[in-house]
Formats: sequence, C-alpha cells, structure tokens
Amino acid sequence: MVFLQNLKVTIKIVGTIWLMLSLTILFDCYIEDDFSDAVDVIYFLAFAPLVAVQTYIYTCLKESQLNKLVCSIIFSLIGVLLLWMFLLVASFLEQEDISLRFIIVMGSLIFVCLVATYYQLPWEKDDV
Repeated sequence: MVFLQNLKVTIKIVGTIWLMLSLTILFDCYIEDDFSDAVDVIYFLAFAPLVAVQTYIYTCLKESQLNKLVCSIIFSLIGVLLLWMFLLVASFLEQEDISLRFIIVMGSLIFVCLVATYYQLPWEKDDV
C-alpha cells in the first residue's frame, strides 16, 4: 500500500517533468522544422520501469531499520547499476560502441544526485 502511494506521487512528478521535456523537444523540432528528434519523447518512456523499481527500493529502505546514510548509499548504488544496465542494453540494441568515460561520468553524477535526493526525502513529515 505504501509503495503504491509512493509510486503515485513519483509518477506525478516524473510525468510532469516528462511532459515539460516533451513539449520543449517538440516545440524545438517545430521551430527548426526538423522532426528527427521527436522520437526522443517516446524514448523517455523506456525509463518508466527504472523509476518503478527505484520507487520500490525507496519504499523498502524507508521501512527498514537501517541508518539513513546507509540507505541513501544502497539506493544510489542500485539506481546507478540499473542505469548502467539500461545503457548497456540500449547500446547493444542500437549496435553502438559504449563510451566508458560517459558511463563513469554519468554514473558518478547520478550517484551523487540520488544520494542527495534520498537523503532529503520525504519533503513532509507525514509522507513515507
């Protein structure tokens, strides 16, 4: 039940961000009269399973008795590993070379962002 509540809130937030990014991309395609990037809007939906898994992990860690810092590190490591798997599968399907530098830089950046995000959530005391 708690997971579904967290997922509902997460979908609202991520959906709002997805909508704004999609509108920006489509508007930019319209202005430049080049709709080759319009497919990127659909590619964003591929992240939905990652968001759902991260929400489930967040809910499990919040209900555990572990230290908040340890939970934030576990949450971030799992998030980065999921993203790396996603990137590896995507590069395999598109048959492109994998840029190890890009994966390391993005993984490090996302790790720091996820630690900070977990550490500050929930934003209200009544939330889970």
